Amino acid sequence: MKRMTLLMVFLFLIATTQAFADTNLQIGPGSGLDPVQLGPASEVQVNNVNGAKDVFGPPLQVIIGVPNTSSFSDSILSPVNVTSPAKTISLTSGEEVYSALGLSDLTNNSNSFTNWADSDLVLNALKVTNFDVLEYTLTNTDISGKGTVTVDFNDALPLGTYVVAYAADTDGGNPEDVAFTHAGVVTQPVPEPSTVLLLGIGLLGLGLYSRKRIKA
Repeated sequence: MKRMTLLMVFLFLIATTQAFADTNLQIGPGSGLDPVQLGPASEVQVNNVNGAKDVFGPPLQVIIGVPNTSSFSDSILSPVNVTSPAKTISLTSGEEVYSALGLSDLTNNSNSFTNWADSDLVLNALKVTNFDVLEYTLTNTDISGKGTVTVDFNDALPLGTYVVAYAADTDGGNPEDVAFTHAGVVTQPVPEPSTVLLLGIGLLGLGLYSRKRIKA
């Protein structure tokens, strides 16, 4: 009986957390989640996946985390109604990006240095010591339900860069943000299936050739 009660409490806590999580904003285009793998990117999308008529922003905050102080031209080509980075900080161990930027009223704290760095190690074989975080404010931009805003950067985002977003709810609700599972991360290009096939055939042929030489 006690074990069943604990299980019910645990399930209730999970359901409560999901109910209050801000997950209507997602970064794309890309593949998979935890986080979304963007491949090489100089363009990202902020998507409002809420099917209702909720409008998020303006302003819309686009936030990028560049690993290990990589060289990056921080200007945005479009939308044109964007300020220069309003705030640039260094995110290090023990910190979470929204809190570090002073963005409040959020239930999501999953975009931590730990999650970003651990994921970069797995996806990109990068050992990250810090992220340079740049916060951009899109002053006349909002996103309606199922809408998308495409952000073009002047330079390719460095490998291992994370992209998230934050916006106010124009209906007076809680602010919306991007959770870690829906954040974007710049990754290496994924080989086309034909490329992988050709590589496999080449390695097989090399192996057969080596065996013939050994027998000879």
